[in-house]
Amino acid sequence: MLLDRVKVLVLIFLYVKGPLSFTELLNMINEVNELTKKERITKGNLDSHIKVMLNNGLIERRESFYFITGKKVIYKITEKGKEELFNTIKELEYIRDLIKENKK
Repeated sequence: MLLDRVKVLVLIFLYVKGPLSFTELLNMINEVNELTKKERITKGNLDSHIKVMLNNGLIERRESFYFITGKKVIYKITEKGKEELFNTIKELEYIRDLIKENKK
């Protein structure tokens, strides 16, 4: 199960929105953090999470070159990342159901 909140958010955003740049991911995560009253993450913090996720095969990195704007790096969820995300969701649903049963 993925226990790291930032990694879960990265996988969710890449699954739902498709390929995203580092800046797009950073902004989306920090929007969620503002809504949930969590501390904003830094570029360095997100970069370290992304490196671990790349090394674990959960996401992939692609570079595109544009004549005017230059290089753009985007990240995409892999099949392994999707599997990990779905397993995490199943585990959380199971835990939610246990909590509901105990409240009866």
